[in-house]
Amino acid sequence: MEWKHIESVYWQWMDTVLESACEEERSLAVHNMNTICTFVPSSSQPTYIPTDIKVLKCLRDTEDQLHKLAILRNSSSEEQIEELEIEFSEKELKRIKQEVKKRMEPCKAKVVDAKDLHGSYRLLLKEHNKDCSVNDVHVTEVTKCLQSAICKMETEYYGLQDQCRKRLDDITEQVEGITCIHPARG
Repeated sequence: MEWKHIESVYWQWMDTVLESACEEERSLAVHNMNTICTFVPSSSQPTYIPTDIKVLKCLRDTEDQLHKLAILRNSSSEEQIEELEIEFSEKELKRIKQEVKKRMEPCKAKVVDAKDLHGSYRLLLKEHNKDCSVNDVHVTEVTKCLQSAICKMETEYYGLQDQCRKRLDDITEQVEGITCIHPARG
């Protein structure tokens, strides 16, 4: 059971060991290839090259091929993007804009009609909410009711405040040596 917990660490360690070994072999192979190439004639070179150097050459060739493929893939994707841009020409863009304008016209007409009904802002939910009843409350009517209630409460508050001041004045008059200073009315 303990092996399962440590297995990932072991494989990471093995990867680092293999990578470092490969780097050392590459540097040695390049050094060996330079020394071999100086002593071996070019016609007989492939038969005397050690397998490590052959593998290294193979790796270089495949790396070059992969690099070429990557360049080709990038250029082909750029060509595809250019083709898509050409497909969406000005005619299609004009057609899309006209379609958007057609769909927006009914909304603009409703906004113009509803502008002065209940102030500068009003929500229109007639098409989307057909279940709304006739007794729906408009926002401006509710705000007017709330403002009138606020005014009534403020007058009641100030009236109660005045009554309390009068009672305090009456109490302070009965007791000698006490003076009541009321806060400023705000």
